Amino acid sequence: HADPKNHQEDSDFVVNNPKPAQHLALQTKYLERLNQLIDTCLAHQIKPVLMTQPYYAAYLPERFEAVSIYNETLKQLAHERNLLCIDLASALPETDDHYYDGIHYTNAGAAYVAQVIDSALQPLLVQELARPAQ
Repeated sequence: HADPKNHQEDSDFVVNNPKPAQHLALQTKYLERLNQLIDTCLAHQIKPVLMTQPYYAAYLPERFEAVSIYNETLKQLAHERNLLCIDLASALPETDDHYYDGIHYTNAGAAYVAQVIDSALQPLLVQELARPAQ
């Protein structure tokens, strides 16, 4: 199991050091954690679905680059592992109608996110429900 203290240190690093080159150093740890999570899900016959993190760059544009790095890493891993990745970052319009700030959704934003997730999951759910019980 991972040490929660290390997660807090990583989180502090991300928040307090918005330089993209510094975030690249954390990609290896991020990939390790994602792969562990995916492997755990698969070991328990759970099909993981990944989602990118939307971000409204107008609030803190220097952090947008870091969020983009993590989102690209996530999308690449989903492609490599043949997993569904819902790209919320591309789907959610960057407007004050959808965000209170750089990361938190308004009611309209939350409704939009729910609609995007629902639309993306429908084909997967239909496919899974059509499978014979094992």
